[in-house]
Amino acid sequence: MSRSNRTLLYGSRNSGKQNMQLPRVTNCSIDQLMMTSMVLFTKNQKTYLENREDRFVVEFRDQIQHCLQTIFKVVLFEFYFNRAVAVIFSDPNDFAAIEPWIFLATSTITSAYFPVELMDILQIILDFPQNAPSSIIQTSCVFLKTFLDNCVSSGREDDIAETTIISIYRWLARFHFRLIQDGKQKEGSHMNESNERLLVFKLLNEPNDLFDEKTVLRSVATLLREPIHKAAERDEIRKYLDVLNFHTRAIIQELQINQPGGDSILFIFYTITSLIFLLEDIKLTHGYDYENTGIVYRAWEMCFEVFKCFDHDEEMCGKTCVLLTKLISVDKGDHLDEQSASELLLQFYRSTSFECFVILFQAIHNQQFCDGQGAKMFSKLRKAFYYQIFHFFEHKDPIHDSNLLKRLLIFSREILYLQYDDMLHFLDIGKVIPFATDALLSEDENMLNECRDFFDQLFLAKPCCDRTVRPKTDSIAGRFFRAHAPQIVKNCVEVISSPRKIYLVRVCGSLLHIMNDAEKILIPRNLNITEALIRQVCKDNSGPLCLDQKMLENFIKLINVSHRNEAGDMAASINSGLYTT
Repeated sequence: MSRSNRTLLYGSRNSGKQNMQLPRVTNCSIDQLMMTSMVLFTKNQKTYLENREDRFVVEFRDQIQHCLQTIFKVVLFEFYFNRAVAVIFSDPNDFAAIEPWIFLATSTITSAYFPVELMDILQIILDFPQNAPSSIIQTSCVFLKTFLDNCVSSGREDDIAETTIISIYRWLARFHFRLIQDGKQKEGSHMNESNERLLVFKLLNEPNDLFDEKTVLRSVATLLREPIHKAAERDEIRKYLDVLNFHTRAIIQELQINQPGGDSILFIFYTITSLIFLLEDIKLTHGYDYENTGIVYRAWEMCFEVFKCFDHDEEMCGKTCVLLTKLISVDKGDHLDEQSASELLLQFYRSTSFECFVILFQAIHNQQFCDGQGAKMFSKLRKAFYYQIFHFFEHKDPIHDSNLLKRLLIFSREILYLQYDDMLHFLDIGKVIPFATDALLSEDENMLNECRDFFDQLFLAKPCCDRTVRPKTDSIAGRFFRAHAPQIVKNCVEVISSPRKIYLVRVCGSLLHIMNDAEKILIPRNLNITEALIRQVCKDNSGPLCLDQKMLENFIKLINVSHRNEAGDMAASINSGLYTT
């Protein structure tokens, strides 16, 4: 936005209140004011496209929209809407002329006034050619969202056909890909197909206030979800399956295109995203009839076809894994071939190393475990996933791949919870412990949480393990404790006694408490190993820490308090005493 335009609208920042004079408006009708504002907005959208840090255009658009809606509360807006319709219909390809009127038409959309011409304007927008200017694409995006939201608020969800929904997905995909292509041309970049796909998914995650496809997709999801919520209990299943079925069909048809590219990739991505948004708030009160399970099977098959087609695109695979996780949460995995699905996920993970496949496997396994099914079947697959994760981790730099370490710790902890004895006897869990110990010095709060929870599960096994069945289990855990406790305690003391975030200090305080409790179970001879290790750490420390007897006494009190949360509070107090002036 040019400086002169800003001054025209907001006044000079340097002018004081006493000198400020409101502009006198004479012989100027309301419609002239509105049109002047709309034209000014459309002319300056290019400023935002070239400089996304300049928020003026976004804020100005929202203000104009609000002003129009306010005016139309006291002024009969049918006259202005009819003028907008006349201009838009007269020449739909004269984008410079019709854009301000689409903007005005958006402001007239209310639940009390829903003329049939709105559907016609929607169709004109959906028929825009791919060379339509970027500015009108973004103005139309606002119209789409407002139109869809109004359909929900006015109870007109059933008026929107499935073909219209698919057309909206295609419209978003076609024009977003066009915008991406425009950006590439400006940069003069030359990319192969693989890199181009990565660029597409990267730009999908960038914020864009004027072309926000995610808000439109959420509006579509809400529009599709409402009939399911409003339906009678028995009808909700049919309506839900209808929505799932038409999305599945649309994606399968698109996948039949040989090596989908360009806007076809985005169409699949947007269709899956909308379905995810829809499933976020679906709670079915009844199960499926047997004859309806084929729709669910086809949805799963469609997702695995997406994996095969986009096995080099982590964003697409990740989005599809999220969809499958949502499907599991809705139907409880009742109609899933768990073994075949898990074996395929293991194959995909081995060939791609995408973390999303591990997360999906865990979702499948956790659902079946909670239902008391398939515990033995998953045992072999869990071990295979564990070794594959560890294989990838061993060949990467742990410092620069903290997400993989977190996933390894989560997976190890879950297997310990479910198969504690097998984990200690048959899987080399000891290889994970040094990595978890080193990660205690991380500044990543989530990482420290996972380390603490891993050691908690390892040394203080939950009741689900039966130690009477395998008396050697305690012996193995005791050996791990003796071997690694010195470094674990040393790292925890270092964090507590150094200038770190208080949250990290609390976690290490609670871990010291866990270690002291574990010692009493694993080495029941009152050797006070944890206390001795703390004393040794303080003694070996160079600097004032080794001379501070009071701090040492506080550490001893910390490990002997009644609860780990209290130990965390004491650790925070020790740290504050050292670094608060």
